[in-house]
Amino acid sequence: MTNKELELRVIKLEASLLQKEISEGLTAKQQPKEEFEVGVWYIHKDIRFSYNNLFFVTGKKKDRYNYYGFLSNDWVDKEYCVDSYLEEDMRKATHKEIETALIKEAKKRGFKEGVRFKCLSNINTTETFKGNFRYENGTTLTCDSSGSTFNYGCIFEDGKWSEIIENSFEIAGHKVEIDGDTVKIGYQRLDKIRLQNLFDACIHCGIDYFHHNEDVKINVDELGLLIDYINARNI
Repeated sequence: MTNKELELRVIKLEASLLQKEISEGLTAKQQPKEEFEVGVWYIHKDIRFSYNNLFFVTGKKKDRYNYYGFLSNDWVDKEYCVDSYLEEDMRKATHKEIETALIKEAKKRGFKEGVRFKCLSNINTTETFKGNFRYENGTTLTCDSSGSTFNYGCIFEDGKWSEIIENSFEIAGHKVEIDGDTVKIGYQRLDKIRLQNLFDACIHCGIDYFHHNEDVKINVDELGLLIDYINARNI
């Protein structure tokens, strides 16, 4: 093969490769990008930085999609996607991935045996956590509980987490514990109705401090805050 023939062959090969690159580039441009779907969980795994983004798309406003979920493994109540299209390393999340992430977050927030919380499916009930997280589909996480006739409580729904009710705290240097209809302040136990009546009597008579025997002495304003706490959470 002469040099001229060899040179001609190289030129043909380069032309063939260039034509292939142009063809592949046009095909990629013509292929439409996949947009997010409203009402769907997506996952974005980044192996390089060992974090996951798991988010639920709630709606679209102009060219942006709103979502809630996990951003770099941390929970966010509301965010928006900068791009309207899925990146190469994004896909729809599986049932197991969603369930695992929500249960992990629930435990992180303190949901465990004996914890009391406000049920999201019925805002007028206070439930006691008994275990067995359940995620079926969509945006709801429930658990076994006591406190209502259904024996289950909703702790996550439509991007909102239930509030855990603290039953033990301190006021005016006294440890306060709430157990059913009984409030224990220091070593003294009072039912909620009597506590409310004593507070009303203090206000009516202009008394600044609430005394119960010699063990308990609480500023009336602090006592009012305690009663407000109990009433607001339907404890």
